[in-house]
Amino acid sequence: MKVSFEVGGRGDFIVELDEKVIFSKKALKDGERFPEVGEISKLIKEN
Repeated sequence: MKVSFEVGGRGDFIVELDEKVIFSKKALKDGERFPEVGEISKLIKEN
């Protein structure tokens, strides 16, 4: 598993796991939002 942090622009928040996007604030169907508590951990375990 590769974990890194990059400063981006335009207010996006993207989480990648092994070069695959598992969370993107701007790509959500329910609108732009940051992840809920525990959401990223859950996504990592599912992938």
